[in-house]
Amino acid sequence: MGKAAGQLGIDPSQLSAQLSALLPGLVDKLTPNGAIPQGGLGNTGDLMGLLGGLLQQR
Repeated sequence: MGKAAGQLGIDPSQLSAQLSALLPGLVDKLTPNGAIPQGGLGNTGDLMGLLGGLLQQR
C-alpha cells in the first residue's frame, strides 16, 4: 500500500480510506447486474489506470 500511495503522492492512510470508499462503487460499475461482462473486465493496466485516476480526483 505504501508504494502505491507514494506513486500517487498521497499518504498510505489516505489511500486506504479512499479505496474503501471507491471500491464498492467501482465493482458495481464493472459488474452490471452482478455479473462479469462476457468480454471480461479489461486488462490490469487499464483497471489500475482507472483506479488511479479516480483516486487523484478525490
